Amino acid sequence: RSEGDETPLMRAARVGNSTCVQVLINHGADLNAKADNFTALMVAISGGHAECARLLIDAQADLDVTDEHGRTALCWAVAHDSKEIVEQLLAAGAAVGVADEDGRTALFCAATKGHLQCLDILVAAKADIGVVDREGRTALIYASMHGRETCLQKLLVLKADSNVVDRNGRSALLWVAEHGHKECLKRLLIAKADVNSVDQDGFTALSCASHRGNEECAKMLVYAKADVHMRSTTDGRTALICAAQKGHMGCAQLLINARADLVAEDNEGRTALMWALENKHFDCAQMLLNADFISKQEKTKTALVWAAENRFVYCAPTLFYGTSLSRV
Repeated sequence: RSEGDETPLMRAARVGNSTCVQVLINHGADLNAKADNFTALMVAISGGHAECARLLIDAQADLDVTDEHGRTALCWAVAHDSKEIVEQLLAAGAAVGVADEDGRTALFCAATKGHLQCLDILVAAKADIGVVDREGRTALIYASMHGRETCLQKLLVLKADSNVVDRNGRSALLWVAEHGHKECLKRLLIAKADVNSVDQDGFTALSCASHRGNEECAKMLVYAKADVHMRSTTDGRTALICAAQKGHMGCAQLLINARADLVAEDNEGRTALMWALENKHFDCAQMLLNADFISKQEKTKTALVWAAENRFVYCAPTLFYGTSLSRV
């Protein structure tokens, strides 16, 4: 064969021809030869050919050799949810804790993909549930990010730390709030995850949910006593400002009902109402007005002054008389 081409053993493994695989093994084929950084065992696994994989495992192919990204045959088996092959690899002595170039083990793959049975098998083989990758994330964080509730629940039962934060300061709770994985959020709240944990920019899970308009997540966080007044340490935005900025009325109303500060300003001196007006979220602005915004604002630079300075003339009647924005 020419350099870089598949060997006959690889070709047989790729198409799932177990008879040819056995014949080639019997005739001394190189079990660990690579093409495109894949071995015959990896090729068999990625194609879902369990019998070919079994023959190669029994013939003592190298189980821990890695591809160009540092992934082993075990990682590939987990990625394809091949439970039988995962069990065979581990029984034959495959290392459960080999990390790829990003610092992720097979357990990370199971958690990310939501392959609960593979995760159970790996845990039974003593996979470390607390290991972190190069981003500082655990398997639990990845299960949370991707909304894998069953894997998340399993990891929580195993006492995985729900308050670990990654290199960006983000905990699992912030990730599920941002992505709207409400069932995962429920699990984390039951596990007593810190509802007021902040990332490196000072944003909370409530701010993330409000910014994305994930109303159900925001509601659960408010019910869990998340602090509605917390401000970002980088720009001073509150959860209400985040909601108003994007025009997410459901989240804004929820926060108003929770007595969020209507006149809180960000670091540029802008309130929730100012953001709603600037981005032309007039229904949201009207809702803030109905919450008696103007009567509570005692700042020198009111929303009316700000609107006038920025030539939002269509807002002036509403701000001055409190009339409906729909009639302006």
